[in-house]
Parts: sequence; structure tokens; C-alpha cells
Amino acid sequence: MKQVFKPANLRVEYDVKTTMRDQVNLSSDIYFPIGTGPWPVILIRTPYNNQMPELIIESATYFAQNGYVVVSQDVRGRFDSDGIFEPWVNEFNDGYDTIEWIG
Repeated sequence: MKQVFKPANLRVEYDVKTTMRDQVNLSSDIYFPIGTGPWPVILIRTPYNNQMPELIIESATYFAQNGYVVVSQDVRGRFDSDGIFEPWVNEFNDGYDTIEWIG
């Protein structure tokens, strides 16, 4: 279940799907600063749940409130991302595809 989090001075889009080259969809939460970009982007890919307050949400909130877009993505097969979790097997391609999607 996605947590409802309404921090001030930023906008969050939850469970945004990114399709990888093999058609597997990965789930990201995206934190945006208020205003109009373009902004630099920080990508966080994690097997530990992109909704962890102390690991992800606090950092993403801080950076978004200071002018960065933060894309926090559950890796393949974990939490709201599709596929099978196989540590280190798909990280390169999935990371590459996500960066291409961000760009």
C-alpha cells in the first residue's frame, strides 16, 4: 500500500511505471520541486522499498525542496515493481533504461 505523504514545497507522483526493454514495468515515486524546471535529477534504485521514511522519503523530500527532481525506484521484482528479483542480474540494463526514460 502506498503511503499518503503530503510534504510542503514539493509535488510527489506515486507508482509511476517505467517500461524496461523486456517490457517489465518498474515502479517509481517521483518528487518534484515547486515551480518550473528544468531541474537536475537524482535517481535512487532500491530493493528496500522506495517508501521507507528514514532511507528514501526524508532524502527525496530534502533534495526536492532544494531544487532537484528525485526518482525513487523499486528494483525489478521488489515491492510495486514487476518481474523477478535476481540481485545484480538486471541492474545495468534496468538502470540504463531508467536513465534513458528520465532524459
